[in-house]
Parts: sequence; structure tokens; C-alpha cells
Amino acid sequence: MASFVWKMAVRECRAHWSRFVFFLVSVAMGVGAVVAVDQLADTVAQAIHHDAKSFLGGDIAVTLSHPLQPAGRRFLASLNAHGVKVIHVRELVAMATLGKRAGPIEAIAHQPRLVEVKAVPEDYPLIGTIVASPAQSLQRALARQSPECGEALCFGALVEESLLYHFQAEVGAIIMVGQAALKITGVLVREPDRMATAFRLGPRVLISHEALRASALVRPGSRIREKYLLRIPPDSSVYSLVRELRTRLAAEGARIVTYQNAHPRIRRFLDQLATYLGLIGLTSLVIGGIGITCTIHGHLTRKMLDIAILKTLGADSGTIILIFVLLSALIGAAGSAVGLGVGMGIYAGVSGLLEEIVSFPVPFTISWSSLGKGMAIGLLCPLASVLWPLLAVRSIPPALVLRRSIECSNVGDRSLLPRSIGGWFSMMLADRRRFLVSAIIGITLVGLNLWQASDWMLGISFAVAMVAALGIFALLATGLVKGILRLPMPRSFAIRNALHNLARPGSYTTGTIVAIGIGVMTMTGMMFSQHALVAAFIDHIPTTAPTFFFIDIQPDQREQFERMLSDHDVVDGQFQVTPVVRSRLVAINGRPIDPESREKRDRWYLTREYVLTALAELPEGNAIVQGRWWDKELATRSVDSVHLGRHFVSVEEKAAKHLGVTIGDRLTFDVQGISLSATVASLRTVDWGSLNTNFFMILSPGSLAKAPMTYLATAYVAPEQQASLQRALVMALPNVTAIKIGDVLQQVIGLIRRIAWAAEGLAVFCLLNGVLVMVTALSSTRYRRMVEAAVLKVLGAARGTVLRIFAIEFFVMGALAGLAGIGMATGLSWIVVRVFLDIPWTFSTTIAALAFALTACLGLVLGFLGTFRLLAPPPLRVLREE
Repeated sequence: MASFVWKMAVRECRAHWSRFVFFLVSVAMGVGAVVAVDQLADTVAQAIHHDAKSFLGGDIAVTLSHPLQPAGRRFLASLNAHGVKVIHVRELVAMATLGKRAGPIEAIAHQPRLVEVKAVPEDYPLIGTIVASPAQSLQRALARQSPECGEALCFGALVEESLLYHFQAEVGAIIMVGQAALKITGVLVREPDRMATAFRLGPRVLISHEALRASALVRPGSRIREKYLLRIPPDSSVYSLVRELRTRLAAEGARIVTYQNAHPRIRRFLDQLATYLGLIGLTSLVIGGIGITCTIHGHLTRKMLDIAILKTLGADSGTIILIFVLLSALIGAAGSAVGLGVGMGIYAGVSGLLEEIVSFPVPFTISWSSLGKGMAIGLLCPLASVLWPLLAVRSIPPALVLRRSIECSNVGDRSLLPRSIGGWFSMMLADRRRFLVSAIIGITLVGLNLWQASDWMLGISFAVAMVAALGIFALLATGLVKGILRLPMPRSFAIRNALHNLARPGSYTTGTIVAIGIGVMTMTGMMFSQHALVAAFIDHIPTTAPTFFFIDIQPDQREQFERMLSDHDVVDGQFQVTPVVRSRLVAINGRPIDPESREKRDRWYLTREYVLTALAELPEGNAIVQGRWWDKELATRSVDSVHLGRHFVSVEEKAAKHLGVTIGDRLTFDVQGISLSATVASLRTVDWGSLNTNFFMILSPGSLAKAPMTYLATAYVAPEQQASLQRALVMALPNVTAIKIGDVLQQVIGLIRRIAWAAEGLAVFCLLNGVLVMVTALSSTRYRRMVEAAVLKVLGAARGTVLRIFAIEFFVMGALAGLAGIGMATGLSWIVVRVFLDIPWTFSTTIAALAFALTACLGLVLGFLGTFRLLAPPPLRVLREE
């Protein structure tokens, strides 16, 4: 029996291989999408795991947003006696401008550039290597340069290539950072511990600690990231040292990570991105399953006479079903093999895009687990897809051999696929085997989602959402078709006939609309969401919003800074200068904070650095939602009054929720070594989108009178004045950093678009599989349409009329699929944008119109191309065969 089943399956595959091309392509595209995503995720995970110490630059990293206290520095220095190597790294942002260089200087070269400065010792990094071009030692690259560079004090620097492009300079050029002259000694190709920043404020400039001191950028209140890298002896325990560090540096608010848990945000981001992209790929495979079902249905419709003959010769239904199951397995295996190649090709093509996101090289490696997973999914999904139509084999009677006239079509239309959702439920409840097959399909769908999602809640939720989407699309398709048929029919014979063809038995209208509609929904939903994100960052920004942020303005520089703004036509009302001081939250109601005891989403609010200010008036864009703002008496009193020590604070509403504080609670801050306590007087909402200077914490006037303050400023600067203002600042106030808001927003939008590109790329697979379903519908009904065309031509219809009937039918089918997909995409994107992202949602008529037009035209083109060849055979020959 097994030999007979195998021979029949192979014979069937050889004889009718052209009918299963769409089957194979559907599987290949779905498997390719899943394998590509899994391969990329596995490769990145392996790279992080294998080179974790290099990515961190050491075994342990201690990071702070403020200088380490003397006790902490003494403790780290004492570790040298135990064989622990410790180095100090400092990072900050600053303005760089081009110094002296030979040859003409273009206008763009005069424009200062925001850069990320990193000061390192000679033995940096402890683990891993710096890659520079030309190759040289770090000591030589960062050493003091000879007087030929034209400056009294000139130091070497390695810079990223983008800075050379900006200044139109070459290696050997001089740049100014603060008051330090830096000679570019090489291009920084790779540094080991710069992988976790997909978002950057500017190109890296690597210098020595001596050069940083010469720059005069480090002043009281300057925003500097302090990092200490540690390398332990081979026989020492990382965990014991981490425990001691957390104990001895508990009061510092330091973030301590090891090479084993470094870059958790990158890991989490990549895991989540891979999960959701993988689920989109799986959706593509499920859509392909609809096409597989249609393929098997159409093939069985043509093979009913052969099945009846097999039954007459003694074959039972189980044997025949097994033949087609084996046939599907063979085609599924072939499609999966092709899909593996497609997936590896996609992986090789987009690895460069991933390198831009994660900022480290992604090697081309083969993950056998990803390939095995793709092969397994490529076999399971097709087998689940063919089970339902194969059950119809039981209802094909052997007597069909003797009564084959119109009985074939009647049996096929009645038993192979239900015509509606209600018919599907009726079939399932009336037949235990169909119920069992439905259960197998459902379990397979949930299992595939669980496997892909690696999270049972997400997997089940996605499976339920997928089933719901399929059901909703089926209802929409049925409703739209019935609604069209109830409209007054036009007088045109071609249009009237085409519309009635949509509802005829065996037309696959519902399946086609569902398949293409889900592809349109996925792609259009992504585009709607991306449009909302970009609009939130760009389109909703007020026209009067500031164009620059200025940081690290010293108290003795405020008047000069304001004069410079006035000299560049920035008038009162167009700028705002705010005193600030950096601090850490150390206690709530007298109890020291314990981040480890709180949920992950709360820890960020407990451990972050808070920029404090003291204001008398409620800032624009802020609204009190609980409590009250301080009155004028409190606002005008001095810190030296009898109320000394009674300070008040207004807390942003979401921060208060995560901190677990309310009106009357007492917060204690460490303000650069000085303890300051304040009572919560109010909670407020903040319009962060205004781009003004906003704060989580605002203290009452006088609370920070004796604190070492610096100033932040925002200003609207006319485009024609921006470059000259930046140059003037670099010359007169080199420690002041000007951050151009437009450049920052463009980086954010660029990151959003790169991620959206990946999601939309996989959504294309969903849409292409929907197209394959439409092509499958054309192929499966090819013979029936050929007979219909012959009858119409015999009755006097011209070739053009027949062609218009079929083209209009598929045009309407594509239009209905586009309409349903856009409707579902609108709801899906609204939920994502409003519920999960909590940003304004806007409907894009351009995206909707483009998606609708493309889908409708796609149906028209496919309908035309698919039916044009059907008109070639003479009507007499077709009718004789019938």
C-alpha cells in the first residue's frame, strides 16, 4: 500500500507539476520571510554572545552621569592591588569647527558640527581593539602633535569618516573642539563599546584626557558621562566583584553591567523586532495557505473523475487522501527548500541595514536552527492547509464514472469548499472528521505562532488576532459582494455579467479578497503608523517651536549669550534661558530608593538623572491636574527666610505614577553631593511635543539659590542666521553646545523609517502571496472560464466583450480587497498609534488612495493577462471536449 501511495503521488506530481507552481511559490515566499528574520536575529545574538566582552570594552562597566565621589575613586583604585585593571573614560557632546587647512574652504566647511567626544587613556580598551585607518597605535594617534600643525597645543584625534565629509577635509586637517586644537590623525573605523546607540547626536571624536582638559569643556554642571571599565583576573569571579561594587557604590547611583548582561536594550529591541517581523513572515505563510487550499481545491475539481475511477478499482477514501497528503508534502518540501534559499538571499542583502541599526559588523553565518525551523514551518503549514479540501474526497461517488456530465461540477461546488462562514460551521458541526481537521488546523496555527513568538501569551494573542482578521475579512468580502449584487445593475452586459460572476459557485472570490486584503492591511497599516509617527515628530511641531537647544551655559556667560542671540535677530519671546542643576533621587518619604524591588518600567524613573529647576510661573504647555501651583507669597520669598528648608516640588503626572508618589509625599535629591528635600505640591501634565524646555521636577523659587547652577536655553533662530550663530558661539563660548533640533528629529525619523522599511518589506511578501492567491483562482477556474468564453462567443459576444467581462470581474475583486484592507488597516493603525504609542493619529488620504488604486489596478492587470489566452481556442473544440 505504501508503495502504491508513493508511486501515485510522484506520478501526480510529474504529470501536473505546472498546476502546483503557485503552491510551491507560496510556500517559498512564506518560508523565505521567516528564515530571513530568524537568521538575522540568531546571527546578531551569536555575535553579541561571542564578542560580549569586546562590545563592552571590559569585563565590567560602571557608568555615572556625575563625577565619582572621592570614596568611590579610592575604592576603584584599591582594586589594582587585587589584579583588577581599571580605566576611566569620559563622554560628552560638543561643537567642532574646522581649523587651518590648505586649499579653499567650502561654505559648508565653516559650519560647526555637533560631535560626540570621548576621552580615553592610552590602554583603552581593556578588551577588544580600536580599528583606525591608517593603522596605528592609539598612543600614537592621540599623542601631542608636532608644532607643524600650527597650534601651540595640538593633540591627535581619531574621527568618524562622516565628520571628514562634513568639513570636506582629509586626514591631517585641524579641528577645534572647545579651546583644544586637534589634528585628525586617522579615521575611526570601529570602537569596541559603541554598539548600543542607533540614535546619535553626531560623529565620534576620540581624544586623550589631556586634550579634554585643554578643551576647557569640563566645567561645573557640564553634562558628562563618566565610565569606568574593569578587567578582572582569569581566576576571579565577576559576580562577587559586581556585588561588592553595588554595595560600595550604592550611594552613587551607578549603573553596573557585566559583559554577560551588557546592552540589554539592544538585545530586547532586536528580540522584539525579530519576533514581530517573524510574525509578519508567518502571516505571509498563512496567506499562502489560502492559495494552497485554492490550488488543491481546483486540482481536486479536475481530478474527480480519476478519483471515482480509483474508488471503482477498490481504493478507499483514506488511501486517496494519503496520496494527496504525500503530494502536498513533496511540494511543501520543495517549496521550503526554495524558501531557504530565498531567506538566505534576503539575509545577505539586508545585513548591511542591520549593521546601521546595531552599529557593529554582522557576519554572514548559517544558523542551522533557523533553517530547520523554516523547513518545519514550510511543511506544517501546507499540510494543515490541504486537510480541509481533501475531506471532500469522501463524498465523490464511484458512480461518477457513469454520470459525469454535469455531476462533476455539482459535487465539486457542493462538497469541496463551503460558500459561506455559516456553511463552514454547519459542515464542521455535522461531521466529526471535519471538526477534528478544524481542530488540527487551529492547533497547528497556534503552535506555529507560539514557536515563532517564543512567548505563549503573544503567540496565542497573535493566533487569535489572525483568526479574527480572517473571519472579519471573510465577512467583509461576503458583505461587499452581496451589497454590490443588490445595487441597481448597469445596462452594460459586460459589467452586469462580471458582477454576477463574483458570486458564482467556485469563484474563490472570498478567499482572494481575504488573501489580498490581509496583505494590503499589513502594508497599509505599517504606512499609516509610520505616517503618524513622522507627523508627530514633524508636522505637529508648532511653527514658533525653537530650532536650537543650548546646554552648559555658565552663569558668567548668560549675558554674553543673550547679547549674541540679539545680534542674530533673536528677540525677546523667541528664546528662553532656564537655570538648571543635575541631581539624583535618593529617597521617597525618608526611605532610600530600591530599584530592584520595583517593576522594570519604574526603574528608569528611580535611577535616571533629574534636571531640576526652580520657577515662579507655571511653564507654557504645563497644566496642573492635582494639587496647586505655589502662590505669589511663596514664589517671592527668599531662601534665607524663616521658612528655610521648606521646599516644594511639582512632579510630572506619569513620573509620579511610576515613582508611586502623590500630594504631600517628600522627595529627597542628591544635588551634586548636597541633600535637598521637597514636598510634592502638585502633579501636572506636560506637552513634550512643544519642544520647549520641560522638566519632570520643578522646585519652588529659592530652593536652588545656593546650588551650582548652569543654564539651558531654547531659541528660534531664522534659517539665514543659524550658521553664523553657531560659528560665533564656537569662537566666543566654546563650552556651550548648540543642538539643532531639526537634525535630531531627522535622526529619529531615519531610524523609524529603517525599521518600518523592514516591516513593510515583509508586508510585501504578504501582498505577493495575496497576488498568488488571485493567480491561483484564475488557474483553478481556467477550464470553466474557457467553456464560459466559448459559450459567450457562440451566443454572439465579441472577443473584446468577453475580455472586458473577466477584466472587470478581477478589477472589482481587487478593488473590494483594497477597500477591505484599507478599512482594517485604518483600525489597526489607530489602535497601535493611539493605544500603544499614545500619539495623535491622522488618516492619510494619499496612502489610502494609492493603496486602493494599486490593488484595483493589480486585479485588472491580472484579470486581463490571465484570461487573454483563454480566448484563443476555437469555441467548437472547447464545447466538443465538454
